[in-house]
Amino acid sequence: MPIATAAEVEANLEEIYMVKTVENFWGVYNNIPDASDLPLRFSYHLMRGNIKPLWEDPCNAQGGDWKFKVQKQNTTKLWKEVLLATIGEQFSTSISPDDEICGVSVSIRNTNDVIQVWNRYSRFSEQALIVDKVQTLTPDIDFRATFYKPHHQRESFEKNRP
Repeated sequence: MPIATAAEVEANLEEIYMVKTVENFWGVYNNIPDASDLPLRFSYHLMRGNIKPLWEDPCNAQGGDWKFKVQKQNTTKLWKEVLLATIGEQFSTSISPDDEICGVSVSIRNTNDVIQVWNRYSRFSEQALIVDKVQTLTPDIDFRATFYKPHHQRESFEKNRP
């Protein structure tokens, strides 16, 4: 399967709502399909400000993301806990003071779904305790895999293409 360009991925993004308050968040969260009800290969993203969920977005290009692969029956719970931690700024004590969380995503896949926590600067990832924080928030969830990957290390990152 050919790798999609950033422009092709961006063309498929649809903004559902700009959330500015906790009340806005709950109004959206309670009125959209649950993440586990999304079709295969669909995703939700909650991004800070006008940051797009693209590796090549200027706010993401030097960053990366922590991935949490989870069994489908745990997707809803993990997604909700990660969303609440994000809007509650709970991750701010789990990253370098020189870094920031840019957003979070949930992606529905064939066997295990994927939750991602995006950060601005991959050079600070080794100092971060994001995996520990998520495990503390959801001690009853067994993750299939957890890892961090800088965006620039992905073969489909456009700056790496010939």
